[in-house]
Amino acid sequence: MKPTFIIAGAQKAGTDSLYGYLDDHPDAVMADPKEPHYFSKVPAAVDRAAYQRSFAERPGARAFGEASTSYMPVRWTADRIRAEAGPGVRLVFVLRNPVERIYSAFLNMKRARPLRDARAFDEAVPWQTGSLTGVLREEAVRLADAVRRRRVDLGPFRDFGDEIDWNYRYVANSVYRPQIERFLRHFPRAQCLFLTTDDLRTDWRGAAAALYRFLDLDPGWVERLSRPQRNRASLPRPGPIGRLLSYRVIRDAVRPVLLRGGSDRMKSWVKRIATTTEFPPLAADARAGLVDVFAEENEALAELIGRDLTAWNARVRADARG
Repeated sequence: MKPTFIIAGAQKAGTDSLYGYLDDHPDAVMADPKEPHYFSKVPAAVDRAAYQRSFAERPGARAFGEASTSYMPVRWTADRIRAEAGPGVRLVFVLRNPVERIYSAFLNMKRARPLRDARAFDEAVPWQTGSLTGVLREEAVRLADAVRRRRVDLGPFRDFGDEIDWNYRYVANSVYRPQIERFLRHFPRAQCLFLTTDDLRTDWRGAAAALYRFLDLDPGWVERLSRPQRNRASLPRPGPIGRLLSYRVIRDAVRPVLLRGGSDRMKSWVKRIATTTEFPPLAADARAGLVDVFAEENEALAELIGRDLTAWNARVRADARG
């Protein structure tokens, strides 16, 4: 089975919610796992038959899709999707205020254990540089230096070849326009749907209905959906116990015990002492600086996708969690 549609990203923008809306629809089949990264990993690292088996057989299903967030930033993905899945594939993009996405993606790497990015935010994101071109150039220089000094962990991403560092390009991955333009060189605009994280916050049913209509699914199903539970991110809680339980090797040892005999109260207690959902806010000067850096780019993106993105230029924090 080949996908008939793909949620291409953006990372940390709401792809989990879109995946959930579609996984709930009786006429749609979503890949398991959510993010196979089939078209973004190097060919030697993927198995076509295994990828096709990730879509379950369901009588009457009309739409088959997946939601790998590496597809937007990895430069060869659009070409491979067209070559292997065909020119008729429909593409869904959900875009988040780039300033929020930058900080959320950074926190995502900070909460991983073992630690994946040992840098401070101002070290990883050179927002003081002034222009977007300058910020992107300096980000690339700093990332290359961090790789040399082993300040970032590339090990989990070796299957992405020379795009191995894509997870750490916080600013570059938030410049959506060139990423979308790569897809538009291979697919017509009519086969692309552009949603925003703001759509999911203010009218999630409307966003789900728009998604269903775009994929020729019954939009009436939206009335049966329950309000999605937000997948709130967490950081390791300060202190020795939290740090200990945040390491994967420790979690993997504890999990079987909890699954066999642990009560819900015990599981909740372990999660509570190991992690926190309280994040330090992005510093006001960094937020304001990044808003200024992205102002012109946001206008160009708005024109490309036909959406009003003026709210993204607000300097007041909306929501940069997880």
